[in-house]
This record gives sequence, C-alpha cells and structure tokens, in this order.
Amino acid sequence: SGEELRCHRVVLATGSAVFGRMLQGYFKEGAAARVIISDITKEQLRHFVRYLYFGELDDEADVSKMLQMADKYDVPELVALCGKRMVASMTPGNVKDVLRALRKRGASVALDEFTEIAKRRIHASPALFDAVTDVE
Repeated sequence: SGEELRCHRVVLATGSAVFGRMLQGYFKEGAAARVIISDITKEQLRHFVRYLYFGELDDEADVSKMLQMADKYDVPELVALCGKRMVASMTPGNVKDVLRALRKRGASVALDEFTEIAKRRIHASPALFDAVTDVE
C-alpha cells in the first residue's frame, strides 16, 4: 500500500537473521536502509515489528500470519511462540487449519515439537479427532 513503518536497523538485524543479511550493505536494502515487504498488511507488520522490539506478541495478532512471517524472516523464538499458541487454541473448528499451518512450515525444527503436541491432543480428544477425520 506504499505506507512506511520506520524501525531501527539494529532491531531488525538482531531480531531476524534474514533482515540482518539484507541490511549488511551487500543487498539493495542495506544500501538504501529500506526493506520493502508487500505480502502483509501494515497492521500485521506492526505486530511483527513489535515482537522484534519487545519480544511480545499481541493477543489480537493473526498467529497464523505471524508464524508465516517468523518462518520467512528466520525468527525462531516467534516461530515457537506462534506454534505454542496455535496448538493451545486448537478447537474442532480450527484444528485442520492449525495442522495445515504447522505442516506448511514443517521444515522448521521448532515446529516439529508443536506438530507432535497437536497430534497427541487430537488423539486424546474425541471432538478434535472427529473434526480431523470428518470427510466432507
């Protein structure tokens, strides 16, 4: 949308390995001191940057989108936090979406643990199991 969100380079670079590499100066982002992110809303970006600054994720943040951002920009602590929140909030209504989001990011070692926890919760809960095995 062309809007800017001003941040400190050091916060981005220390909070994200990807931003760290981008802002070193070898890439156009480093020379321009500007990173363009076009695949999220400004509100989602604010939640992400707030996490990088304070290590906190607002309750109203879209955890699935934050997981995507954390994975894309290599923020392992946020990946783990999102995985934990997603598994803790699993219901029969969202269990398939949670599993899909965790599997999509399955290459992340941090999420392996949460995928296993999700599986155990599903097997222990008849309602979750029924929701997963329900053929539409």
